[in-house]
Amino acid sequence: MRLSLLLLFLPSILLAQYELTGTVLEANTGNPLPYVNVFLEGDQSVGVLTNERGEYRLSLTEAQLQDRVVFSLLSFQTHREPLWRLDTTALFFNLSMETAFVELEEVIVISDIGLRKIVQRAIDAIPDNYAREGHLIKGYLRRYDIDNDTFSYYTEALVNIRERSRKKNFDPWEPITARIEQFRSQATDIESLRTNNPAMNLQAGLLAGYLGSLNFGRSGEFGGILLRLASDKQFTKIMNFSNRGEYLNGPDTLIRIAYRLDTSMIDHNRSFTSGSIDAWFSGEFLINKADNAFIQYARGNEEATSFGEVVYFKHAGKYYPKRLSYSLRVNYKNNTRTHFRHNDLFLLELYTDSGEIRKNYRGVTMNMRDPLEAIKVKYDLDFWARSKYLVQLSAPEEMRYQLERMQQFLEDPKGKLRRDSTK
Repeated sequence: MRLSLLLLFLPSILLAQYELTGTVLEANTGNPLPYVNVFLEGDQSVGVLTNERGEYRLSLTEAQLQDRVVFSLLSFQTHREPLWRLDTTALFFNLSMETAFVELEEVIVISDIGLRKIVQRAIDAIPDNYAREGHLIKGYLRRYDIDNDTFSYYTEALVNIRERSRKKNFDPWEPITARIEQFRSQATDIESLRTNNPAMNLQAGLLAGYLGSLNFGRSGEFGGILLRLASDKQFTKIMNFSNRGEYLNGPDTLIRIAYRLDTSMIDHNRSFTSGSIDAWFSGEFLINKADNAFIQYARGNEEATSFGEVVYFKHAGKYYPKRLSYSLRVNYKNNTRTHFRHNDLFLLELYTDSGEIRKNYRGVTMNMRDPLEAIKVKYDLDFWARSKYLVQLSAPEEMRYQLERMQQFLEDPKGKLRRDSTK
């Protein structure tokens, strides 16, 4: 069976006659909402995601102006706006999204013990909730590095990740097979942490977040999370939990739970700073109480040294990763320089039928232990010219100009493009 999630595609520039723009904010706080799905109700293959400032840009044909545009984000109320009501001479629409928070009398107050039980049930259900059958994920991947507030590396790819059938409990570090179908990247000559660190240049780094503890689908147990401080039965013992609210999502009830390391419960010989706890040992879960499934997981925070997040969707009774993000910020050279790295992986299509898997598993095989420079994929100018993935790049504000310049360089309309390798 094939499931297409093409909300990240933009239509062909040649067909577009109108451009709908706008900003999506959180109604309660006024803060911008990133990663909101913005798509047409009648043709969900036409859509984009909002950037980190809540902005979106959607290219439309005249016929599509008779459709509705849908704004959808987990734990927020879905909004449908008729396009025919908008002024085509100034086509824009701003939205303040209301949360789907509801007060349910029976869960107005949940004790600490109650929250621990909810989390533990979700941990115990991991082997049953996440896909163990063979499947193929086609995803759009992007990575960029910043050294001392200067762009140093940028890459994006269309990647096919193949997972084979396996037992419920297995080694979370079990190798995966993946192929790169489309690829392009560019590195600058400025000094970078990755220049003298071979481990940061391996192809496996492109899949940071998908491998390891961020992806429950690859972990039969909860082990590996939080630098191996906790196994599946220890996690709920060494964390403090707090209830951030409950949400209705159709027939399901979702509960958002924050966690933070309780240092009094672990080895007293270990020393922790508030910053290290915020970066590595704290975060949030969004749990579906109907089937005890983690459907969103965030670790750290975007202001700290490390941040990771994964969002899942359900298909045929099993959960698959829909979006994974991973960021890391470190100081080096005696704190005189900073390095920031960000990875995104967005699911475009999912294949679960064996025939469809074989048919669509194409491209150049990734060798996880080989350097990035070893990736050799023929540059398809037509593909990159017509497939505009996430034009509004999620990046720190000071880097936006340089990243846009890189985008323009890679999409030179004259066709004078460098190879897709880092040479």
